[in-house]
Amino acid sequence: MLLLLLTLLIIAIVLYGYQSTRKPKNFPPGPRWWPFLGSAPQVQFLRKKTGHLLLATSKLARKYGPIIGLKVGGEQIIIVHGAKTTYSSLRLQPNCVSKRKRGWKHLLQL
Repeated sequence: MLLLLLTLLIIAIVLYGYQSTRKPKNFPPGPRWWPFLGSAPQVQFLRKKTGHLLLATSKLARKYGPIIGLKVGGEQIIIVHGAKTTYSSLRLQPNCVSKRKRGWKHLLQL
């Protein structure tokens, strides 16, 4: 009985690990995702190599383009790199980037 439960647990962990490495459709390109860690090891390696997180993302942007898709732990993250790309994504298409309320006035409502 214990062996059966242990086998089922191992199978569940392997399936979760496989599922966590698959990128969603239309997700921006980025480094490979590792089970349970995502792309955190690659980003950490580049950060230590370059000395700063901004330089690490700059290096990733040169390789994958101005929009980078990462996964850190269980969170999927999209990094927009460069002034023109950031402006076009935040100003020209604000509804595509965020579902939050626009402006600061909603913070004053009690």
